[in-house]
Amino acid sequence: MHDELREAIAKVQRVAKENGKSSGIYSMSGDQARDFADQGFNMVSVMTDMVALPACMTSALNAARGSYVHSALNLEKILVLTADGRTLTGTLLSCDQLTNLVLQNTIERVIRPHDDPEDSEEVPHGLYLIRGENVAICGLLDEQMDGEIDWAKVKGSVIGGVKHT
Repeated sequence: MHDELREAIAKVQRVAKENGKSSGIYSMSGDQARDFADQGFNMVSVMTDMVALPACMTSALNAARGSYVHSALNLEKILVLTADGRTLTGTLLSCDQLTNLVLQNTIERVIRPHDDPEDSEEVPHGLYLIRGENVAICGLLDEQMDGEIDWAKVKGSVIGGVKHT
């Protein structure tokens, strides 16, 4: 393992520990991870059962917008409909071959039925991992159009899950 990659891994683990989080390393393969570390990229911390991306790393990811970033860090705002019928939006940080998704600034939209007097709501979840087996559909979010909608006033039928018994 190259010294630069080892240092990047140690930094991620140290910052995660300082913030009371767990950490692991996501990479495409060992060779690719080394290649990107050699190019000056820091590796991002992701585990399948726990995600740790401390707030101090957010500024580094935001700085990457507009520059060359490997497709593992898309940094695009997406909308995900899950197999259990939930609607989530957030910034895509990472994905893998099993469609596991890591979202930052995740918001769950809870749309109320027409006969419910309570307003619909947006529930913030922050950093969020969605297992690939729970992804029903995923796509880019038109942020301009999305920003023009008052989601508290939107009413509609409940989207059912895809698993039926």
